Amino acid sequence: KMEVETAALELGCAVVRPGLVWSNTSGSLMRSLEHAARGRFVPLIGDGSYAQYLIFDDDLAELVVALSQPTAPTIGRALSAAHPQKHSLRSVLQLLATKQENRPTFIPIPWRLMHAGLKTLETLGLPAPFRSDSLIVIVFQNPAPDFDLREVPGISFRPFA
Repeated sequence: KMEVETAALELGCAVVRPGLVWSNTSGSLMRSLEHAARGRFVPLIGDGSYAQYLIFDDDLAELVVALSQPTAPTIGRALSAAHPQKHSLRSVLQLLATKQENRPTFIPIPWRLMHAGLKTLETLGLPAPFRSDSLIVIVFQNPAPDFDLREVPGISFRPFA
């Protein structure tokens, strides 16, 4: 990914690193988290402290459209696209559970064990709650993203709700 980003930047392309995408019609990884938050027992990646920065899907789309315009500036760096409020994975799951009027018990599972299980399911062609690379994105989220968007005026990201 880093090599592709570097090549894209050298060509003058925009590079966007979105946070965890949420929406009112959620799908993908967020859909998996919502589904997990319905259960009585919710598996938690590690202790759940992994930092997450979230972006609303419409806000991400607005940024992409702005960067796609012929008049868009050349940025020269990867843009972190997310609201700057940091959430722990556990707090995201807790909020999703609360919205569903659920009070789950969180069961911590070491991320490496969870990753091995997901990779096994993928190798066997069996359905998994989400992909192993999505787990890696959660665990290795940039701990100090740069939210400076001065090159793209008028763009802002709403907080997770």
